[in-house]
Amino acid sequence: LMGYEIHIEREDGSAISLEDWCAAIDATDGVRLATEDACARNPATGQELRIPRQDGDAEVFFPSEDLWVPCLHYSPGRTSFRPSDDFEERDSPLRRTLVALASRLNARLVGDCGETYT
Repeated sequence: LMGYEIHIEREDGSAISLEDWCAAIDATDGVRLATEDACARNPATGQELRIPRQDGDAEVFFPSEDLWVPCLHYSPGRTSFRPSDDFEERDSPLRRTLVALASRLNARLVGDCGETYT
């Protein structure tokens, strides 16, 4: 779904601080803080698109592609991401990594429609 996102939110509604978020990333394999802006190329025009990195934005490692992908966007209180095509599968690398992160934060994965993922 275009624009559909899943969020890492605390079950009790309390905010996830940037300090807590960074500590959880440091303790979780397969995720790291982003150090550069996210870039993509428009396939129709070839124009490079750049999204400035914000504090707390992170990258997830996709082993099948041997690639770090910037996909986690921190905003005060929670983190959001667009699910990968295989996210519905429990063994999805993105899903496994984010379930581990959420667990460290006493949080859960919640979709735009209120559904939860474990």
